[in-house]
Amino acid sequence: MAVSIKKDLTYYIDQKRVGESVLENELLAVLSSQEKPTIVLRAEKSVPVENVVKVMDIANRNKFKVILAVKP
Repeated sequence: MAVSIKKDLTYYIDQKRVGESVLENELLAVLSSQEKPTIVLRAEKSVPVENVVKVMDIANRNKFKVILAVKP
């Protein structure tokens, strides 16, 4: 499962755009049935770190593993 944050601060779960206010509920709906829920977090370079931390906080609260994807 991939969560992307675009430079205009829009959030996507895989290719589906989701509002910031419902992001946690959407992730719970998709990941709650998985044995080892994992999020691949992708953020464009200009996204403020606070927005990235928000997704990481959601993952931490719900015991999701997070992989931060970066461009080399």
